Amino acid sequence: MWTNEWTDGENAATCLLDGTVLSANTTGVLHNTEISGGGLSETFPGSYGSGYVTAGDLVTVSDGTVYGLVKPSATSTNPDLLVTVNPSNGVATLIGATGFTNLWGVAYSKGKLLAFSSTGQIVSINPATGAGTLVTTIAGKAFYGAASNPLTPK
Repeated sequence: MWTNEWTDGENAATCLLDGTVLSANTTGVLHNTEISGGGLSETFPGSYGSGYVTAGDLVTVSDGTVYGLVKPSATSTNPDLLVTVNPSNGVATLIGATGFTNLWGVAYSKGKLLAFSSTGQIVSINPATGAGTLVTTIAGKAFYGAASNPLTPK
């Protein structure tokens, strides 16, 4: 039976290659959660640092790289930023600005990062530069997350 709950405002999560769930709360504090034997163990590897807070989701790709969407502060209206996240210590390394805001979901498919916004935008993000390109906007749609398999080939 699960006796522990995420109560810190978790709004980003991905599954690492070893099956551990890496999540981040709204302030950028990371949690590693492992489920075994019907129990739940949780560790806190650290936080993004550099004042970053979670803007959107996390995604793991087949080589183990973890990408995340962050912003420089909770009140920032600047475009969301693409970072890589070290799952061992939580530290985020800036790749670049996406050019878009409110990207709350991110997935990986066929060598591309795809981000999804609360305003119905689907954005392709260059994993080397962070630059985003609008793929389409679905009128009346709001995305609040995304998922993909970490074993998707890079």
